[in-house]
Amino acid sequence: MCSCSDPRAGRSTHSRGLPACSRRSVPTTTTKTTTTTKATPKPKATTKTITCREALVATKAGADNSENFGTVTCSTPFGKGVRHDTATLAAPTKTAGAFTGGLKLFFNTGTLRGTYHLNFTILNKVVTYDGTVKISSGTGEFAGVTGSGTTTGTSDDGVHSTITDKLTLKFPPKKKTTS
Repeated sequence: MCSCSDPRAGRSTHSRGLPACSRRSVPTTTTKTTTTTKATPKPKATTKTITCREALVATKAGADNSENFGTVTCSTPFGKGVRHDTATLAAPTKTAGAFTGGLKLFFNTGTLRGTYHLNFTILNKVVTYDGTVKISSGTGEFAGVTGSGTTTGTSDDGVHSTITDKLTLKFPPKKKTTS
């Protein structure tokens, strides 16, 4: 029995002609679609092994310092360029010593800067070099590049040297350009 009643008609009716008490409350649900976007992962730095071959000429050779200029050819992405370095000389004997100093490698699209330590020995008028290189910064296309490596080389006259650098360099992620 319906508990709803109209005192005039004896019972209540709905606008559709149904008794009011037959209306049932139907729960309504609202579906909301949400989309979760994954955060774009930050680009990661890349590490590359680079080989550079250099033909250097000593332009200043003193008792305690030196300066070299020369051409450099490195693997991609560097290519051909120019090297300039300066160093202090520590020669404990007439047949061995070491150079320690700063270097700059100039390329068409940027520059690398760093330091080096190069030990040398002289045997039968041939100078043999071996040491380390540390790249501390770059400019242009090579901004943020850092790394280190080894250096080897020879010279038949102490003025003209052939050097090979094997470097492991860390390249920062490329920055997005906005148009």
